[in-house]
Amino acid sequence: MNNYTLTGTSTSIVAARISFTFNLLGPAMALDTACSSSLLAIHLAAQALREGDCEMALAGGVNMLMSPDIFVQLSKARMVSPTGYCHAFSSKADGYARGEGAGILLLKRLTDAVRDNDPIWATIMTGSNQDGHTVRPMTAPSGSQQFELLKKVYSRYNIDPDRLEYIEAHGM
Repeated sequence: MNNYTLTGTSTSIVAARISFTFNLLGPAMALDTACSSSLLAIHLAAQALREGDCEMALAGGVNMLMSPDIFVQLSKARMVSPTGYCHAFSSKADGYARGEGAGILLLKRLTDAVRDNDPIWATIMTGSNQDGHTVRPMTAPSGSQQFELLKKVYSRYNIDPDRLEYIEAHGM
């Protein structure tokens, strides 16, 4: 144990450690909202950009499988696929498969990116919700809540759903 143990290994301070290392300014946070962590990180980063809290934002997610404990719990809850494969949106769906990975996006307001002549890969419009009692068990996604959120996002940003090129979906 040394002085880096607390500030180098705690999930709650990892964002501050990264900000310190790279001299990043503005809001810094680590989120754990299960399957939606990286989506919520992007949503909050987009909000911070809209509110003027920062000029650019890094947002994304990392998943590392450091211990078998989570597999035991998920297996007992019959949440992971016994075949080890995801069959999202299929009648063969029998759970989900875990994996490791990381994805980080650098986000910038569209007007700033155009002004700075940056390559623009996509525009992002976000929304967030919680399912409450609309579905059981609470770990299952609620189709009705996802539909309501999409309607809200389409309306808020004046989006024609027929012109969408990509949408993230949580398997149902």
